[in-house]
Amino acid sequence: FEAFKLPLTFQDGTGNHDVRAFGVTSHWDDWRNALSQLRVTDYRSPDDFVVQIGNLSGDDLILAKLPKPATLDAGMNDVETRIRESSLPLDAQSVVSNEQVVIPLLEMSLLSKFTDQLNHPDQPVDSRIRSAAQVVQFRLDEQGALLISETEFVGENGHYEYAVGTRTFIFDKPFLIMLRESSSKNPY
Repeated sequence: FEAFKLPLTFQDGTGNHDVRAFGVTSHWDDWRNALSQLRVTDYRSPDDFVVQIGNLSGDDLILAKLPKPATLDAGMNDVETRIRESSLPLDAQSVVSNEQVVIPLLEMSLLSKFTDQLNHPDQPVDSRIRSAAQVVQFRLDEQGALLISETEFVGENGHYEYAVGTRTFIFDKPFLIMLRESSSKNPY
């Protein structure tokens, strides 16, 4: 995909925001290769669609722009149902050269700290884990999706351990993004 020089105007409940974006338009020299990575799973309107981006890692990258669901779980279930029950004809599952795909560049980091249920009640005091933390970093740009997760465990002895066409697909309003292993039912 290509990084766009001009920003995408993203609309949310607080107004409009100019954000960096990437995607593909027919004005780009290498648009055929980029479009071949996209699969349209469901398309109801410019504000209600589901697309998947193929990759080599075996994970599914799913982007869905849809009406706001009651809960995140309800939104994920709706997207899963739309993927599973897709009735789009084969020729409508491709994005063609006169259709635009514009996706905001995303970069986020989430820190979770754990203090409960780290030790078994019968575990010796000198081998107990005092705390555990996990940092998950995610980036989505024209090069693809990157997910990095690091964990940290602190034990009683203070040691640290680590483990490491006519349609438009413009994500200019709140949307759902899910990343999951192809063989898994639930995203991570």
